[in-house]
Amino acid sequence: MHLPVTVEGRICNKRNRCQRLARCEQSLSNAPLCYKENNERERICEAIVNDCWQKNVKQSPHLNQRLFVMPHNEFGVPKCVCSTLRPTLLPYPALYDSSDCSSFVAHFLEYEPLENPELPPQILPSPSQVLEWGIGDCFDLATVLASFLIGAGYNAFVVYGKAPGWICSRDRSNTLFVDNILTKKPEFEEIADLELVINSKDISSQNKASSPYWNSSDHLLKDCVHCWVLVRSNSRCPPGSADYFIEPSTGRHYQLSNCPYLKLFALWNPSNYWIRTTEKDEIDYAEVSLEEVDGWESMFLNRDKIGNQSKNSSECTNDRMPFDPPLSWVEHLSISETMFLFKYPKEGLRNLLYKKKKIELFSEGMEKQGIIKRTTSFKDELLMCPIEVAECFGRKTEDNLHLRVRCPQQHSFKDTYLPKNKHSLKEWVEISGERRIITWCSKGRSDGLVSSREIFGKEITYEFNDHRDRLARIHVVMIWVEEDKSKMKGRLLFPSGDGNNNVVVQSISETYTLPDQLCGDIPVLASRTLSLKEKTLETEFYHSTGGIVKGILVQRKGGKNTSSKDNSDGLLDRQKMINAETEMVQRVRALSIQCLDLVRTRRRREEVALRNEEYEIDSDPSKSKTPTEPKNLYEEGEARLDYLSPYMIFVQDIDNITKEEATRVYEHASCTLENRVLERANIIQNRLNEENESLAQCQASYQHGLLQTDGQSEQDFNQMCSRMTFRIKILERRLHEHEESSLGKLKMLQVKLKGDERLKALSEV
Repeated sequence: MHLPVTVEGRICNKRNRCQRLARCEQSLSNAPLCYKENNERERICEAIVNDCWQKNVKQSPHLNQRLFVMPHNEFGVPKCVCSTLRPTLLPYPALYDSSDCSSFVAHFLEYEPLENPELPPQILPSPSQVLEWGIGDCFDLATVLASFLIGAGYNAFVVYGKAPGWICSRDRSNTLFVDNILTKKPEFEEIADLELVINSKDISSQNKASSPYWNSSDHLLKDCVHCWVLVRSNSRCPPGSADYFIEPSTGRHYQLSNCPYLKLFALWNPSNYWIRTTEKDEIDYAEVSLEEVDGWESMFLNRDKIGNQSKNSSECTNDRMPFDPPLSWVEHLSISETMFLFKYPKEGLRNLLYKKKKIELFSEGMEKQGIIKRTTSFKDELLMCPIEVAECFGRKTEDNLHLRVRCPQQHSFKDTYLPKNKHSLKEWVEISGERRIITWCSKGRSDGLVSSREIFGKEITYEFNDHRDRLARIHVVMIWVEEDKSKMKGRLLFPSGDGNNNVVVQSISETYTLPDQLCGDIPVLASRTLSLKEKTLETEFYHSTGGIVKGILVQRKGGKNTSSKDNSDGLLDRQKMINAETEMVQRVRALSIQCLDLVRTRRRREEVALRNEEYEIDSDPSKSKTPTEPKNLYEEGEARLDYLSPYMIFVQDIDNITKEEATRVYEHASCTLENRVLERANIIQNRLNEENESLAQCQASYQHGLLQTDGQSEQDFNQMCSRMTFRIKILERRLHEHEESSLGKLKMLQVKLKGDERLKALSEV
């Protein structure tokens, strides 16, 4: 006869573990006395059980296999199953809910089949020993789970009956899987547990076979003895909730009206033991009343009413005296904080196989990238062709990355971030070599940028919300040019997201929102389009007259080339046109550099794990190869951008720049750098003023006793002042360093401009 085995390939080894424990002298000496012998009350309980056993077997022979009351513990001592339960409330609020607790037990303990699938086990070790071993069969796991649930306030029972083979062998190959994470928005709370959607009756009917309980062709057990948990509704459950079953090997919850279990023989809790006396095979799961009229009989006559069992005078006519089961002989259950946080002992991971899905669960910190769960969807049932990979990250990631969904066949991915991350990112979608969409939190950026949509080498669209200049949208059109970089001087080169070197900007369009009020006949900017190819600037205005009509103004470089479609508002002068072009080019350039910085950060983060694995594989320094450093996309983007491109709009002929044009380029470039330096200095100075003001207010309120009334001690006040003073010193040092470096940057720029061959006219007399 073949030994029963689970889908993972594990067989029952409980008897060997108990024999090794009995031979260990240290274990015998350290075990409490109640583990090695029975007290007076337990011996009375054993006598009552034996007497009840004989009477029930004579009256109903079919109950012979249904009585599972006094199995032996790990030291070979018969113990009542009611007293083997040890209600315990663990000091971890994450386990106070039944779904979280059942999922934790199913993953924390390894599962093994019964030694004989047709009979209940002869050994039922204590829950404390099961937690120490980290492995057990369905009876062991159900006892541990029921102990935790009862300790948390649930009305839980251990149920003994029969279940289909796919339940007993923990076979999920016909079970569909739905992950709540993919349909749920990111939150700071714990991630939702796995939810399984199955049609249990169809599956159980498929696995019913006339072959022996071991089927070597499909490695499935036939219908066999099993143990699970029943939770009856009480004040601990949500109002209006119904009773439900919990499968301890998987943590799955089943409604009584739609569950895969086949037969129910008995159930128990610390107060009593109930046996089902009816011979009906199919059980009505609509109600488990535990009433005698419904085919239930209690083993003990309690002094108080337990559950829904009624006590009338007819119950005491069978020479049965009131008796309560003995108290639990098991020591208080405990799980160390380290093991609780580890979740998956020994290897630190769990692999779950479902229909066309594979779930990998990792302990916190075990995976180098911070992944705590990976869900892989496959095209076939053999799990050979992956089509989607969803990776969920823990809380300690550098950029607060929450979820990543990758499609290997489409070469695409989608990242979802938690709020309050470093770059205020919300979502990142990218198809390799085709397009990229980055979304930011609307309130996370000072410039109001909410999204960037880029089609590599073709166009980029930036969208804004609540911009201080009413800016709503920027659209950049690009083109690939098959030319050498030396021949593209004077053109605005753009660092495309796919790493293309020859991407030239053709046009830049800006769209502005309508202001709340229009002041008289003064035109308000509505949109403007800069065509670098045709060297034109087209501007549209909102007018108060008519309310809808827009004035359109087109300007070309050079006064004689300027034309207008609406002369009622006059023409912009040349200087305003130059300022507008410069502003548009600089804005687009700054946004592109920011996006390149994000790409650089993301790629470096992904390559950290690869470099670490390479060092671990080859630990010999003489044989180890230095990993290739990733390209610095920020510096690469700076190299692609010509630093004089924004200022070449002053020039008529790039090859022949006059002294007047060169002087204007020199002055405008220097002025732009000075403005940036001053803006940065103002930002640091404003933060410094805010910190000084906060420190003054804190000191004043403490002197007036306001902090003392709120319960703040002198030590807290000193720590608060120390932190503020530290920040003030840092800001002062930054301001000083910025002032010194600004002068050096300005001198370097001036030297660079004077040494540029295109501005050689500056040195002409």
